[in-house]
Amino acid sequence: MNDATVLGLLHQLSEAFRLRRVDDLLAQFSAGPTATYAGSEAGETATGVPALRRLFTDVFGREEAYSFRLPQVMHDDVGGRAWLLAEGAVLEHRRGQATQSFPYRITGVLVREAGAWRWALLTGSEPAVAAEATTGNEAEPIAVGPA
Repeated sequence: MNDATVLGLLHQLSEAFRLRRVDDLLAQFSAGPTATYAGSEAGETATGVPALRRLFTDVFGREEAYSFRLPQVMHDDVGGRAWLLAEGAVLEHRRGQATQSFPYRITGVLVREAGAWRWALLTGSEPAVAAEATTGNEAEPIAVGPA
């Protein structure tokens, strides 16, 4: 998978979200029963085409629409599988309001099906700002395990 292919996949993804086109988005996913999407909000997880359709219909029914600007992309493929990590911003579009932008990251696993790359796993996340970046102080260490 070359850079142009990756950029094309990300553009198609962004356009399907921006235009709220469920069928266009579903066509980008593997037809397999384990195709999975995990968004950045609680409850935004679905596996399999019927569940993906329900989730995207719900997301696209919201007041806001989304698109992505992801200038930093890493990817690799081996045979019929590939992974990618894209970082940049998600744009939130609301009618009659200025577009909001905030940091966003997309990671995914793609499979080659019927001559095209399709998402087997797609995740979106909003990277948290490190505590020291917001307060100017070092973050307190977090204890893990029994005290």
